Amino acid sequence: MNMVTKNQISLKELCAHSIKLLGEIITIPSYSGEEKAVADHLEAFLNLRGLSTIRKYNNLWCYNRFFDPDKPLILLNSHHDTVRPNDQYKNDPFQPVLKDGKLYL
Repeated sequence: MNMVTKNQISLKELCAHSIKLLGEIITIPSYSGEEKAVADHLEAFLNLRGLSTIRKYNNLWCYNRFFDPDKPLILLNSHHDTVRPNDQYKNDPFQPVLKDGKLYL
């Protein structure tokens, strides 16, 4: 029995949306100290989904719609800067390839 209502998203759809977002941010150069463009993209992504963001430099944070300051808090943390590839790396580090539902560089 399918328990997904019209206001919910299936796990398969959520996975597809996540891969799409990851693919988008991979295409944005974001070497250490040069993260502004990827921070802008992530901030716009969150704002378009109704989440208010707080930003300090290129650091972003937001609270989901179920946030309650009286309840325990879970922090999800991630870096969005990248390291420059070494000279032996021959692929374009900003062009992911989607194959079998996975992103490759």
